[in-house]
Order: sequence, then structure tokens, then C-alpha cells
Amino acid sequence: MRKDIKPGEVIFTGEVIDIPVNIQLLQYNNIEYNELKDYVFKGDFLEVDKVNWLNLHGIHNIELIKHITSTFDIHNLNVQDLLNINERTKLDENENYLFINVKSLIDNGKIENEQISFVLGKNYLLSFQEKPDDLFEHIRLRIRNNLGIIRKKGADYLLYMILDAIVDNYFIVMDKIVSKITALEENVLNSPKSNLLIEVEEIKKEINFIKNKTQPLFDTINRLNNFNEEFIDSLVKPYFSDLKDNLLNLNDYIEYSKNSLDGVTNIYLSSLSNNLNVTMKILTVISTIFIPLTFIAGIYGMNFEYMPELKEPIAYPIVLILMLFISISMLIYFKKKKFF
Repeated sequence: MRKDIKPGEVIFTGEVIDIPVNIQLLQYNNIEYNELKDYVFKGDFLEVDKVNWLNLHGIHNIELIKHITSTFDIHNLNVQDLLNINERTKLDENENYLFINVKSLIDNGKIENEQISFVLGKNYLLSFQEKPDDLFEHIRLRIRNNLGIIRKKGADYLLYMILDAIVDNYFIVMDKIVSKITALEENVLNSPKSNLLIEVEEIKKEINFIKNKTQPLFDTINRLNNFNEEFIDSLVKPYFSDLKDNLLNLNDYIEYSKNSLDGVTNIYLSSLSNNLNVTMKILTVISTIFIPLTFIAGIYGMNFEYMPELKEPIAYPIVLILMLFISISMLIYFKKKKFF
């Protein structure tokens, strides 16, 4: 944290990106809807008889954020949390709104997280995305085409749909990690690579990264499920309960992935041990065969004048044949004993 920040000062802690902030406004009910993809925020836009969803891509424009949050009387501490991309997932209950900070996952070859903040009122939802993406496009499609029950429900159900999309994305990222683990299992069984343990550690870091984001999200969803009906309607609570169950399944999926990764490590280490055993067996067979050969060669290598067979013309070939016979006999013996 920067030391020059004054108490209560509102700053953006992330990287300022050179793209304009984009705002989308959707207002809908069961009969009609209105959508503005490049909305210019000027002030209060709420329509009482509709759900009002204001989504903002890019939170680096501090003045715009201050303008929007002051319009909805958002507490300064929540504004600070909104702009602090390192803030943990949290849920704050205020008199007129709920403030929620969550972490969404981004997989662009490297798993990163994006902070998304929500302000839930009685008939509106403000969502602030750190980076532009199409994570919620299927929700907009449902609203446009009046698919499902989303236009029959309020802003609390819209919040559920968005949180459900974020959790589904966790599963998608985990599926990719499990695919990596499966590929590692095939490699370690067929031709284990020397850098396999490094790959295992990299995947383990990714899994732990996701797990650290999952538990706070579960706690937040659990609190939403237990809120009074001022912000979360009793008819919508079962959806949040189902979302909580999905997060429990996600946690089980993460544990399964960790166990699979441990299994890959054990298989790799066992493979190395087996290869070492095979090498030691080969060296043992070679050493055992050469012991009698070395003994014979050692005897006839001595420089005594009177030794039997030294004067015999065929003594040398006989010794060579004897050494070859001993070698072949020992190889046959080891083969029958299934030593290799």
C-alpha cells in the first residue's frame, strides 16, 4: 500500500489502462426493455416500474466512479473497496443497498482474477468490472429475448444470475486445469519428462490460487442466502441456496484435482524408482557375470614361470571358450529366475 495515501482518500490501486470507460444500461420488466450500450452517465436514471442494471467496464476513471456512487449515496468506505483491486471478497449491508466485492477468474494462458463490485438496491443493480469482457453477455441475451424468468424477477435475481455466471467460469477454469493434469498423467505413464515436477508445482499454484478465491465467495453467497427480504426476496433465496451448493461442488472439484495432482507426482517418483531398479539390476547382472571371468583372467595373468597349460598350444582358446560358456550359463540362469 502506498504510504502517501491519506485516510479516507479514494484512489484506484490497479493499473491504469489506456481504454475509455464503457457503460451499458438495461432497464426491463416483463413487458418491455430498453438497452443503451454506450450510455453517458448524467445522473439519476432509475425507472420505478423496471429493473435498472447499470454495468461499467473500467474503474480507473475515479471522477466518473465518484459521480455514480455519490448519485446513489454510496458510502466512502465502499467506494474505496470498489477501487481497491486487492480487496478481499466481501459483503456490506447498508441502509439502502448491499455492497458486494467478488473475484472473477480470467484464463489467458495464465490464471488471473478480476475484481467485480456490485451495489444492489430495491430495483437496481450497479456492477463495476475492472476489465472489459463478455462474461455476462448470455444474461443480456436472456433479457433482450425475454428468455426464462429473468424479466419476471427483480434486481436480486439479476444479481444471482451474474454470480452464477462467475461461479460457472470457475468451473470452466478448473476444467482446463484438470485437462492439464490428465495430459500429465499420460506423459508420466508413457515417457516422463525431467521437468514434470516443475509443471506439477505450477498447476498446484493455480489450484491454490483458485481455492483462496472460492472460500470467501462461498461465505458471501451464504450470507446473501440468509439475508432478510428487504434486499433478497424469499422466492429468490432458493436460487442463492443452489448457488451455495454449486460452490460446495466446486470445492470438492478442487480437492479432487489436488489429489489427482498428488497421484501424478507419486506415479512419477515411482517411475523414477522403477527405472533406477532396472538399471541396478542390469549393473548387478553384468557385475556378477564378470566376477568369475575376472577371477580366471586374474589367475592366468600372474607371472609365475611354472603354471599348468601355459605351454599348451590350445590352452588360450580353451580358456576363452570356458569364459564364454560361463557367461552364457549365468545369463540363462538369471533369465529363468526372471531377474530381468
